[in-house]
Amino acid sequence: MLAIDALLDNAVRFTGDGDRIELSVRCASGEAAILVEDSGPGIPTARSARAAQPGPPDSMHHFGLGLSIVRAVAEAHGGRVTSAPSPLGGAAVALWLPLHGAAAPPGPAGVQEPVPAVPGSLTS
Repeated sequence: MLAIDALLDNAVRFTGDGDRIELSVRCASGEAAILVEDSGPGIPTARSARAAQPGPPDSMHHFGLGLSIVRAVAEAHGGRVTSAPSPLGGAAVALWLPLHGAAAPPGPAGVQEPVPAVPGSLTS
């Protein structure tokens, strides 16, 4: 729950009135992807490769701790975190966790790569 809370909190911080946040889950290839997408400003290109790593504050005084918490939880469970631009216009961040003890496919955490298309997304 800590990782999902951190994903949602991060999306809420970077969205405003009238923006959308979608939470969805998809299971495929021995993994579950918990995906949070938003219509906020997205992750700047210069920061996207290290989005799940803590760093110095950005122009909005955010330290990036939310996604680093998500990454730590993912890695503790044999998973990973990916980010990409969202079709909503902001960021799409996925927490990938292995199902039933399956090992996660190789891929560095925090690297920008495609996020799963998830039909039937929940909108908040």
